[in-house]
Amino acid sequence: MNNRYQTPGLSFDVLKLKYKVIKLRNNLTGILTSILKRRDAGTSLTSMEMTMLTKQGFSEIETHDYPSSNPLYQILTKVESGGELNQVDIDWLTKERLFETIAFIRTEQEQKTQIKNQLDILKKQYKISTYLDYNCDILLLQILKNIQNLRTLSDSEVNWLKTKNLVQPLEIYQKQELQKLARQQEIEERKKATEFSQLKLKYKATKHEDSSLSSPLYPILIKMDRGKQLIASEIEWLKNNRLFYSLEIYQKRESERIAREQEAEKKRKAEKHFYELKVKYRVNSWDSSIPNRLYLILCKIDKGELPINSDITWLKSQDFSNLTAHVEKMQHLTELKIKYKAAQHQDTSPSSHLYKILKQLETSKRLNTQDGEWLKKQQLLETFAIFQEREAVHRDELSQFKDKYKASKHQDSSGSNKLYKILQKLESKQKLIQVDIDWLKKHGLTDTIAIAEELQEQKHFVALKSKYQATQYEDLSLSSPLYQILKKLDSGKQPSNAEVNWLSKHSLNQVIEIAKERESQKHFTSLRAKYNVSDYKDKSPYSNLYLILQKLDRQERLEATDVAWLTENELLYPNEKITIEYHKIEAIFYEQEFYRTKNGWNLPSASSHWRKADESQTALKLTDNLDWDMVKDKKLKSALLTTRGGAYRDIQQLNKAEKCAKGAIEYQPESHHPYTLMGAICYERGQYLEGDSWFNEAIKRGANPRDMDSEIKRVVRNAKNENKRREVVEYLLKKDPSRYAWAKAYLKKPQNQSL
Repeated sequence: MNNRYQTPGLSFDVLKLKYKVIKLRNNLTGILTSILKRRDAGTSLTSMEMTMLTKQGFSEIETHDYPSSNPLYQILTKVESGGELNQVDIDWLTKERLFETIAFIRTEQEQKTQIKNQLDILKKQYKISTYLDYNCDILLLQILKNIQNLRTLSDSEVNWLKTKNLVQPLEIYQKQELQKLARQQEIEERKKATEFSQLKLKYKATKHEDSSLSSPLYPILIKMDRGKQLIASEIEWLKNNRLFYSLEIYQKRESERIAREQEAEKKRKAEKHFYELKVKYRVNSWDSSIPNRLYLILCKIDKGELPINSDITWLKSQDFSNLTAHVEKMQHLTELKIKYKAAQHQDTSPSSHLYKILKQLETSKRLNTQDGEWLKKQQLLETFAIFQEREAVHRDELSQFKDKYKASKHQDSSGSNKLYKILQKLESKQKLIQVDIDWLKKHGLTDTIAIAEELQEQKHFVALKSKYQATQYEDLSLSSPLYQILKKLDSGKQPSNAEVNWLSKHSLNQVIEIAKERESQKHFTSLRAKYNVSDYKDKSPYSNLYLILQKLDRQERLEATDVAWLTENELLYPNEKITIEYHKIEAIFYEQEFYRTKNGWNLPSASSHWRKADESQTALKLTDNLDWDMVKDKKLKSALLTTRGGAYRDIQQLNKAEKCAKGAIEYQPESHHPYTLMGAICYERGQYLEGDSWFNEAIKRGANPRDMDSEIKRVVRNAKNENKRREVVEYLLKKDPSRYAWAKAYLKKPQNQSL
């Protein structure tokens, strides 16, 4: 802030804030006043506070160089010391346009007058002749009003009266307080007497004649009414004074209280038990109030009892998935116990060892010897007999597997050995893990390994046939040419011509199509990476983008529809690889056309495309050795100078660019292109008003305002200096914040990032 009245000195600073000479937001005035006072008192300020003082135009340290000859200082000090404004003061303040200061001083003086008048009346009433300053007058007025309205004063207010030796109001106040205290005590006594009478009536003790508040009965009845327990001596006193009705009421209440406590304890234990059951059975959030249906069901389950059907239905409806699963396991265990003749076993828990054994029997999994011994120990002999039958079946099955998978030389016929598990895997067409292979090698079962590998290869062949849509080919032998072709294709390699012919001969055209599509997909992926468009959403080789990238990669010109498609899909941004390649191909085309046809208009087109391909030096070379005297067409000469000037602008040779632009204007003053170039050159130089003038001339000659905005955006985007970028952005936003709203983003973005 640049304040015209500011001079060093704390008093002057504070006065100017107080009397509205310095205009700040209301919430800042109080903060700054506090900081200034702390500064003047010698208190160290924080860096934030010092910054605030400096920002608002104040000194960071106290000074005593007060300008006593300054009229403003004289006026403010006079007013602050209680003086009145005279006409000379008012005229001076008016001349300086300090109208808020005049209004503030007048308001303060009116308030002082009102306070003085009110205080004079009260001072006469309370016989006070002492003169105090303005701030003390305000406090005294407030205290006297409080005394007058019989309000209680704070300790600090009473002490203040004492320090000022204001005896009369202090005595009046103290007398009032004593009277208030006496009235309060009298009211309290009456309330207690009334309360005592009501309690005697409530607890049937009216025959006790002593109604004084010092009677032992009064505190006893209060304790009873508040639900507190009486001590033995108080109960004895009631008996001795024959207050049996009161004692009966008390004893009845005590019995009810004890019953409630017992019920609460019972409920607490039930709630604790409920919580433990919920944790045990992994029941999620649920109301823990007791009793409820869930608690009863959990208790039943915990005892090993199956819930009834309606309870099970209710659990499912409430989505207690863990608990429902537990109950279903209990049901399953019950069914298995009946099926495998183990119903006499009492354990119904799904975690029991019996459930584990029965599930293995149900799924035809083998039991070990220890499981069989456990069944015998539990006297589950019928279940043990079933176990033995199963073992015999397993031994027969192992013998068949050994013959089938050439493992007969392994002599162990026990159904529990490692070989049985491996052969089961082969039978179910599972892939053997390395541990299995190592075990077979260790025991010399190389034929079994060979069969396992062949089975796995056949499984792989079937999967490949399905994957590459060749299921109509029935031959599954691993020597089939199809298997070799599919493996090759699956590894990312393309089939040879001979292999393609073989596929075609056997009507496996789908495989050929998939191979072609794979190759196209691979090629498309490499082209998208090459031209920096890997993020484009359509990854299919049938995409328009693939056809366009192929053309660019073959250095072919794009059709107008191709360019329109790239623009519509936002793939033709400046300085992007795909854009540069497109313009480079176009530039070469127009350059070759010029040499073929000698048509001079091909040169501006070639130059424009070289510039857009970020090769402005190449664009300049086109016209470096041009014989300008041989160019008779003024429009062509203007176009050539304009594009040459644009190339000079690209490489920041702005003086040469300006010379070309003005030459172009001379040859074709009605063309808007050189005017647009001049506007852009001025913006590059920071001459924004002059640039706007050139842009306006371009618009008068038919230029589209959007083209002007594009040139300006290019200046902002390509600015190498962050300060220059900020300068032009601030100018644009000040000029038209709506039209140039896009510029806000450049205040936050790094300079190498474009929109």
